[in-house]
Amino acid sequence: MTDRAEEIRYLRRKARQFRELAGKYQTEISPKLYEIALELEQRANELEQQKD
Repeated sequence: MTDRAEEIRYLRRKARQFRELAGKYQTEISPKLYEIALELEQRANELEQQKD
């Protein structure tokens, strides 16, 4: 497995964790956690597209 594939998996895992935290604990920082998760997913998507 390449470093890029590992990074993609890591980013997606972290995004999922941020979303789970934001959903489980509804606080004033929940929207920011969702935003961070989205940014991580977008970065993972960019890396995935670069594989081609």
